[in-house]
Amino acid sequence: MKTVGMSDEVHKELMGLKINYGYKRTDHLLEEMIREFKKEKLLEASEAIRERMARKKMSLKQLMERSRKAREEIYNEWFH
Repeated sequence: MKTVGMSDEVHKELMGLKINYGYKRTDHLLEEMIREFKKEKLLEASEAIRERMARKKMSLKQLMERSRKAREEIYNEWFH
């Protein structure tokens, strides 16, 4: 077990969430919060990629081909 420092207000909010949503352990609530945070960041990155692709009028197929070529170039540079 580790200890995490937090303000009284954050602790109060965390305990309120734990009680209101029926979590038996605080670490279970925190695990779910971490998963949701990571999922949100992944969705944000995905949206940014889609927006950039739209600006460049690039299809997913074109993006995949461009990525393949870049990987191939790196491989050839590093291993040949």
